[in-house]
Amino acid sequence: MTQKPFGVHADENGRADSSTRLDRLRARLETAEPAEAREAVLELMHLSAAGDGGEALKLAVRFSCRADYSDEELLRLWSTVEGDPDGFCEHLLAPAYCAGKAIRRLVELSVPGDGGEALKLAARFVSKDRYASSLLLRLWKRVRDPDGFAQHLLAPAFRHECRTELRLFHAGSLTGLRHLTMLTKLRLAHCKKIDLTEVGELAELTDLELTTARASRTLPRSVGSPGSPGSS
Repeated sequence: MTQKPFGVHADENGRADSSTRLDRLRARLETAEPAEAREAVLELMHLSAAGDGGEALKLAVRFSCRADYSDEELLRLWSTVEGDPDGFCEHLLAPAYCAGKAIRRLVELSVPGDGGEALKLAARFVSKDRYASSLLLRLWKRVRDPDGFAQHLLAPAFRHECRTELRLFHAGSLTGLRHLTMLTKLRLAHCKKIDLTEVGELAELTDLELTTARASRTLPRSVGSPGSPGSS
């Protein structure tokens, strides 16, 4: 006898109703054991492939955080969720490439107020790419929750790479910068009308440079402190 996947409810025709399946899985989220959470992730991946897309994957993120998967198993799952025609990710032949795919997908699933679970899950993969911070800095400009992104994903990547310097060009906002507390040097180039308040929260910062089209200035450490002339 074939056992039904975790959480599945079949209708009278023997076909599972996806909406009911999602509801049942949501109801089990808080009480699922790690092994049950693993089964739920697989079921939700199947639902996503069948067309339930975003909602199934958002729930899969939450179960992934509760499942007894290793980082390698999670990387294989999340890097192949939208296909893997060449088999690179199924067999983890190119870990950095796989990490990039998984991180991009998880960042797309993250939204403000979700507890940062998708971003925390993505952070488990930054060690697979020695240059992960370069990708993350490009994504930082486009994410819906730049503060959460910097806290849960960008800062861990900087720590992993022992990175203490940052250059930002044409930045429209510094939201989330306060989480990069390891920075000792910061260069802001061609960044117009940005709030420098978060710069003042970088306790280790000793070198701050602001560059415009006409001039370059190295400013005193206190420039970003609340109440200083350059903080707004």
